Amino acid sequence: SIDLNGLEIINYVLGAEDNIKDAIVGGTDCVTAQPGQFILIGAIDDALSNGNLAVDGVADGLSFYNTAPGVVEIKHEGVLIDEATYPDAGDGHSLSLRPGELTAVQNDTKTNFCVSETEGNYEGYGTPGSVNLCGPACGDSNGYRQVNSPAAGDLVVTEIMANPDSTDSGWEWFEVYVAGS
Repeated sequence: SIDLNGLEIINYVLGAEDNIKDAIVGGTDCVTAQPGQFILIGAIDDALSNGNLAVDGVADGLSFYNTAPGVVEIKHEGVLIDEATYPDAGDGHSLSLRPGELTAVQNDTKTNFCVSETEGNYEGYGTPGSVNLCGPACGDSNGYRQVNSPAAGDLVVTEIMANPDSTDSGWEWFEVYVAGS
C-alpha cells in the first residue's frame, strides 16, 4: 500500500504553464491506497456540498480549469509521479481515461479521455471511485458496467402499439425479438 498524504496536485491550461492551480492532499488521517484500487480525492469532504461524493482524501483548494484543455501533475516532494493531459470539460460530465488506456503514458494524450455518460453514482456524470466507462452505461447487481450494444441484425421489431384506446400519452409500445447470440 501507499499513502497519498502530501501529494501536490498541480493543474494548468495546456500552453499556459504559468497559470497554475495548486493543492496538497492533507489532513491527519492517512489516505492509504492498495494496488488496483481507485482513490477519490476531492476539494471538500462534505457530501451535501460536493455533489454527494464520498471522497477518500481531501486536497484543500483543488480546482481544475474547465474551458480549455489542461494538464494535471501529481508530485511528491518535488518528484513528478504522473502527468495527464485532458480535453475540454463539459458541464457536469467527468473526463474518463478509456479503460484500455490505464497507464501513465496513455494519459499523456488527451484523445485517450472520453466524456462520461454514466449517471447515478453522484449528482453528475462520471464513475468516481470505480472503473471508468466510456459511452452508454447501465447499472446492475454488480454496479455500473458498459452497455453491451446490439449489432445490426441482433434485434427484430416484431410488434407495435401505435394507436392505443383512449389516450396515446404514455401507452405506446413496441416489441423486439433478440435474434443475436
